[in-house]
Amino acid sequence: MFEFRHATVHAAAITGLILLFGANVYSGSIDVAAHFVLADFLTKYDVSALANNPSLSSMAYYPRGSHWLAAAIGFITGSTFSAMWLICIAAVYLAYYAMSRLALAAGGYVCLIVFLATALAMRISAAVTGYEIFANFFYSQLVGTTVYFLLLLSLARISEPTSIAATLAVLLAATVLMTIHALPALNLVGTYGLFLALRAALNAIDSRKLQLKQWIKPVAFGACCLVLMALHPSLEAMKKLSSNDGSLNFGLSPLLMFGVALLVAAIALLRLVRARMGARSTVDILLVAALITSAVLVAAQLTLFWLRGDGSLYAIKKHFFFLVPLTLLNTARLISLAAPDIWRPKHEFATPAVFGLAMTFALYGLAQPMSMRAVLKPLNFAQRAVDGAFGEFKPNETVVIASDVDRVTRLMIDLAVFKLTFDDEALRVIDGSFDVAQKSFVMIDNSKKLREKCAQPQAQNADYAIVPTSCLLQLPLNEEISFTQGQGSGLYLRSGWWPPEDWGVWSSGRSGVLQFMLPDTAKGNDLVLTFDLNSFPPRAESTPVVGIVVDGQAFKFEFHGVQSVNVKVPKILTEDGRLVIELINERPTTPKAVGFNEDGRLLGVGLRSMKARRLLN
Repeated sequence: MFEFRHATVHAAAITGLILLFGANVYSGSIDVAAHFVLADFLTKYDVSALANNPSLSSMAYYPRGSHWLAAAIGFITGSTFSAMWLICIAAVYLAYYAMSRLALAAGGYVCLIVFLATALAMRISAAVTGYEIFANFFYSQLVGTTVYFLLLLSLARISEPTSIAATLAVLLAATVLMTIHALPALNLVGTYGLFLALRAALNAIDSRKLQLKQWIKPVAFGACCLVLMALHPSLEAMKKLSSNDGSLNFGLSPLLMFGVALLVAAIALLRLVRARMGARSTVDILLVAALITSAVLVAAQLTLFWLRGDGSLYAIKKHFFFLVPLTLLNTARLISLAAPDIWRPKHEFATPAVFGLAMTFALYGLAQPMSMRAVLKPLNFAQRAVDGAFGEFKPNETVVIASDVDRVTRLMIDLAVFKLTFDDEALRVIDGSFDVAQKSFVMIDNSKKLREKCAQPQAQNADYAIVPTSCLLQLPLNEEISFTQGQGSGLYLRSGWWPPEDWGVWSSGRSGVLQFMLPDTAKGNDLVLTFDLNSFPPRAESTPVVGIVVDGQAFKFEFHGVQSVNVKVPKILTEDGRLVIELINERPTTPKAVGFNEDGRLLGVGLRSMKARRLLN
């Protein structure tokens, strides 16, 4: 009955948090796409196909435990993507619940209040539990961290944490935890091994006698852990992944946080050594062992990085999501030593649950959300299209360019649904620097203008359509093409352009390239192309030389300000039905360099609009 009440409270708390925060997404990191692609793959295909799937890249050998969980919950809820975020919300709550119970068990209400206060204050560091999924998206690590703290709580509550049964349970838990993420598994075995060693050492100090038999269990446990780490494939996978460098920024200096952790660990260890026999609780020893283990892992990986170049600073910083919370717990414990016994209840459940709710609310409530619907709407359309109407679908031949789909969602759809290869090309697609004309189809915003241009889409609904790329690139005759922001002409901009603005678009340096497919009425005919151009600088004394190259044939002009330029394209250049046009400024410069304003972009040619017409013979 007692445990049922606990489960009911947790279920109610998590349900409330999901109702508050479950309709949003809280990270814009590319890691979101990477983790989703793996979880989505597990819902659709056999695991044996992982290694040969080009859409997964390094995620093919990533530990999959948390992704199986997302796949299972997604099967029930109907969305693997939303399942990942529901798991994140539950994980943050349960992690803070476990930490709060550890604080309460260690030093009572004073320890709990100090821990909550310091955890709230340390949000400035962006290194407390929960921040793994905001700026970045360390989904598996967050799930593993939660399991780690729940296991520490379990060890603190059992009567014989050094028994053979407990030791075997820790080894089993570490084996399972390795399937989620190697880092929490390393922290778990390190913490428990050091806990056994500290117990043996403290007993020797108390008895003033070294009893070798007390060291058999720590040594045997350490040997078993070495075998586990050597045989488990997850550790080797994480070694490979640790060489990936990335961006992980904290609000406080990592060196400062590491120094404070070492100081707190030293004081807490000294306090254990000097404490009277019987005054050291299991939770005290566990917390000290956990902090020392985390600090040693940071130091060890940093040493390997300096001496051998193994791993990366990015991978080392991930340890701080363990180091900082454990530093806060030990600090709170030290401060609580002066509290009277009346503030130290033996058993408490409701208060940690409330504190877990408070911390989760504080983290998610201050994050910058994006609507979950904005992700699921294009994702579901793409998946239904591939499953049904998109009869000509082939892997790696379709990309998303719809304007209302953010870059991470685009990458998710490109990889998980359209099976784009996960490489530099995929990243260039979502950043707009890849020539999408190399792909056969695009998913784009649906509109009346699009339906007139592409009469036979592969799939469509009110918001999106999947159409052949060739029909979008078709050059309309006797119709002005505006390159102002929001006009949908960005597909013609092949390379070398800044994002369109409310007047037009600048080339991003010496040249900008346009590409067009010609309609049948234009093929094999002379054309006249009219370009409305801007020069920079706009003053006459700085007249730039502008060149227009059409399929290798060059035309040069000198002008300043705003000017229209006509170029005659002979029919020999239109016979293949394709035009590649390059606009060249031989002397590009920046507005800042000429004292115009503080804009540091290198500007070449400004393109406002263009128009093509057939020249009648």
